Amino acid sequence: MRDIQRELNASSFVLLKGRRFSGKTYIMCSLAEYYKKRDVFYFPSESFADEEVVELVLSSQKNSLFLFYSNSISPDVYALIIKLSIALKENNNYLVIAINSNDNYLLTKLNCNVVELKNQFYGDELSMSEKAQDSFGLARRKYGQTNIDYLYVLRKDQNLSIPFAPAKMLKLLSKERSVLIALCALDKLYYSDLLALDLNRQEIENMCKKLSPFVEMIPTSEDEVTRACLKNAFCQMCVPLCGRFGPNERGAVGCVK
Repeated sequence: MRDIQRELNASSFVLLKGRRFSGKTYIMCSLAEYYKKRDVFYFPSESFADEEVVELVLSSQKNSLFLFYSNSISPDVYALIIKLSIALKENNNYLVIAINSNDNYLLTKLNCNVVELKNQFYGDELSMSEKAQDSFGLARRKYGQTNIDYLYVLRKDQNLSIPFAPAKMLKLLSKERSVLIALCALDKLYYSDLLALDLNRQEIENMCKKLSPFVEMIPTSEDEVTRACLKNAFCQMCVPLCGRFGPNERGAVGCVK
């Protein structure tokens, strides 16, 4: 929070970068509470921000806080935010965009700093969380545990309900394990990547249902579509490091120059 506040005071604009379940929504809500003297405009990830509404509030509001998720921003709205960035500063507005860990294409279009949010607690964060855990009689979070790790500890040791946790151990196919391993490194895979991993469309849909909400299917922006196509073309010109090319495959599982 201190890093975000410092960046907002310096430049009025910051990108909050983190993986799913890293706590971006919690930070956004905490910012709304901290800056409660300002008018707060929150654009959730579940819906696209309307271009006309965004233009109206960004150009007219003063001393306000705007909270966006990258999933809610269309290319047109994103271009609009860049266009109005000077007016934002002049009107003493603050703007925060939460992005996924691999949305680096956004960074090339905005001249601002990035605050990266880890999904593990260390040092002062552990000490601060221990006070809250003790006050509610909860097990203490251990060094190196992710947010999801700690939720499962609470479920196992203290019989607390976790809405998204599967009722029984999931049996994963080898293809599904491959996808999860890739997602641990990349956080996002494109449809063409999954086809390259030898999954057909029905298998992809079934996997998303089976592993929800840890895996979800989201629409790509126009910029991502272009970059994904270039990536596939590049892969075809590389030597496969693992996996194989089949008659209907259009990319490699992994590749080197």
